[in-house]
Amino acid sequence: MAKTVSKTNRSYRARAVLLSVACLAAACAHSDKTPAARAADPHYTEVGFFDMRVCNWPDRPVFFMHVFSTTRYDEIARVTVFYPDGRILTELDLTRHRVLRSPGKPEKRVVMNQQALPENAPGGWYSAHITLKNGTTYLARDRVVVNVMPFASDMGPGSDGSPISMPTELRWQPVPGATHYQVYVHDMWDGEREIFKSKVISVPQVTLPANLLQPGGYYRWRVHARDVHEHPELGDFNHGSLSEWVDLIVAD
Repeated sequence: MAKTVSKTNRSYRARAVLLSVACLAAACAHSDKTPAARAADPHYTEVGFFDMRVCNWPDRPVFFMHVFSTTRYDEIARVTVFYPDGRILTELDLTRHRVLRSPGKPEKRVVMNQQALPENAPGGWYSAHITLKNGTTYLARDRVVVNVMPFASDMGPGSDGSPISMPTELRWQPVPGATHYQVYVHDMWDGEREIFKSKVISVPQVTLPANLLQPGGYYRWRVHARDVHEHPELGDFNHGSLSEWVDLIVAD
């Protein structure tokens, strides 16, 4: 018999949303490129990488996500983001960051700031002026197309909340405008711990690893959809959406 989901688990939803933010931050950290590729990419400078995204999440209005990553964080005084016409859009809060550590590589900090999408925000080339403490300034640029990505829909199995037999894959309808997806699964009986994060995939389905789920388990999963992946002008992606959680209750 499948375990009953108690009313107290409703409080998991808010905390799971917060956990998904951390998951998305890790998913959005850009992949390494060769020096030649970086030199040709306007998002890169000698002191860091800058990107912007138009994000549609179910728990808030559409917003800009500003991303800046650097291994030279001790040298950075400020990062100021400008509209295409030269007006100041925002200054990044450098204290809001994640620390990434990889064996044999310098420690990297990834700053991720959210800003409500300004009314009538234009498309075009946004820029980040990265100012060091010694006064030197570097310029990074990102082309933004202001668009809102719909949420993934017809997600299954699990969408009706009924216990199901052990699933082998998760699927959803293709999201209009999306070319890539990433899937997250959390174990709700184990402190809402993330137990699976897919690679960035190009089809609206993912095969689950063997023995990932257990009989009688209670899980939630969601889909991040994006329009591009590591585009030379639009960055890691330009606009994306994060679906609602779908409950997945596995029968005993």
